[in-house]
Amino acid sequence: MIVISHDEILAKKYHDYLYEIKDYQLKLIHQNPITQRKKQEEKTSKRSFLQFILKELKMTWKSSFIVVQVLFLALLSILLTLSLTQSTQKQIHQQLEQIIPSTTIMLKKKNNQMIKMDDLKQIQHPAIQYRFLQNDQVDFLGISFSKKYQTKKTLYISDYIQQPQKKIQGRKIKNAQEIILSKSTYEQLLYLSHQKNLINKDVYLFFEYQNRICFYKVKIVGIENKKTLMETVYFNEYAMSQMLKELYQIEVGQTAFLQVKDKNILKDLKNKYPLYQFKLANSSLSSSIDEKFQQIEWILYCFSSLAVVTACFLLGVVLYLMVIKRKKYFAILQTLGASLWQMITLVLCQGLGISCTAFIEAMIVLKKLFIFANQLIQKSISDLMDEFFVIQNNVLLGVFIGVLILTLLCCLIPIKKVKQIEIIEALKS
Repeated sequence: MIVISHDEILAKKYHDYLYEIKDYQLKLIHQNPITQRKKQEEKTSKRSFLQFILKELKMTWKSSFIVVQVLFLALLSILLTLSLTQSTQKQIHQQLEQIIPSTTIMLKKKNNQMIKMDDLKQIQHPAIQYRFLQNDQVDFLGISFSKKYQTKKTLYISDYIQQPQKKIQGRKIKNAQEIILSKSTYEQLLYLSHQKNLINKDVYLFFEYQNRICFYKVKIVGIENKKTLMETVYFNEYAMSQMLKELYQIEVGQTAFLQVKDKNILKDLKNKYPLYQFKLANSSLSSSIDEKFQQIEWILYCFSSLAVVTACFLLGVVLYLMVIKRKKYFAILQTLGASLWQMITLVLCQGLGISCTAFIEAMIVLKKLFIFANQLIQKSISDLMDEFFVIQNNVLLGVFIGVLILTLLCCLIPIKKVKQIEIIEALKS
């Protein structure tokens, strides 16, 4: 930097090389040792640059506040979309797994003929644990303490094709005249009966076939230690078929269910019994749920992504205007020794500071919302399910990386503008 001055005192104090113009000639009067001083200045500049960036972010915080809030709302919307859809889909699959486990195989005859009990018994595989034959023309109305069917005093049963999976209070089933209830179903029946204990109590199962209602007397011998979303009764294997045979002389059914240890035996069963059509009982419903959720997700993703892109575009505009309005400031920084890379870093830190602040704010607010929502759900549904709304780490990481990429893209034009700053012209402006 060349300084022309008439102040000899300041010139002698701050010069590196001191020249004098006399008689149309330039003469070197004095030279200060500068090697050591240059090293010291370079070391100080590197050490203080981070502090300078922090001060710069603090100075521009008020002007960036609106951008932070707009980006925060956009990020909150897309995080809500991703978390809500994934959490809801996961919970539906978990509840579906309780109602119809993925290890339940449904079978029918390919020629649409009825299945007999002997046909079902002939299907053998070491992994098969339980067989159930169902006649679709017979309606299972429910369970009651009265021999006479009354809707208000009868508990409707939705799930009755499984075996108990968890610990049983009482004892296991020994014959077709004994049943086990899930814990939630037992509590509901206890409320309807106005009794203190139902273990070893006789109850009546009601069926309807061709407008004729019949009852079958059974005994409650146990309670499965699990609350179910649907009212659930567990029978002995082939017990339902025996009941229908005694009540309506029905010995056949349209559909059968196999509970197996491993669903991978499906291929073996198809090869071994070609007359039957085998498939996972919950496969159609599960695929339908996934398809519907995927359609909903795409719609929500489009709106949420549009909001994020708009917010990032606003961020790019703010950074661009910051460079335009402060060209003189950037020029002064460069005259004081700041490199072009440091100016670029300053713009990047401004953009990344805004986007990271907005992301952290969105993440904190979302967690608070989910904690409150989960508490409300647990109060209303009790312990039927774990935490309903969960923020998955892969969602947070994916959104954060996406925001960083968009922020870097938005910084390209402001960075280009910084490179184009002419120091002399900016200082004159």
